[in-house]
Amino acid sequence: MTGPADPSRDRRLLVVEDNPFNQRIVGLMLTRLGYRHDFAASGEEALTAAASAYDLVLMDLQLPGIDGAEATRQIRHGDGPNRDIPIVGLTATAAEAEVQSCLDSGMNTVLAKPIKAEKLADTLAHFLPPA
Repeated sequence: MTGPADPSRDRRLLVVEDNPFNQRIVGLMLTRLGYRHDFAASGEEALTAAASAYDLVLMDLQLPGIDGAEATRQIRHGDGPNRDIPIVGLTATAAEAEVQSCLDSGMNTVLAKPIKAEKLADTLAHFLPPA
């Protein structure tokens, strides 16, 4: 449970996920962990949202239009406020080639779906340690 002094309350995350069910599940997990979050349902929406500052992006790899790897490359090569923040890839398959594609695009790490709450919490704690 989070309290007023919980550092996660000051963190803002962007969840890039096109599946409404997955959005709901990840959103519930983030809410329980005390993180504020916004959603983008496509790579194009992610690029638009990336004009605002976030502390971390959860980026699905398989997206309509611009996929997660390309959206990550564009965020990394742009001059926006999220150029250097952690980007965590989300993928339904943990195949080595797909994980490597995520990492090559500039993602910091990859979580396999279905996402486990404990693994998500550990990943967020790693990339967003208390100040």
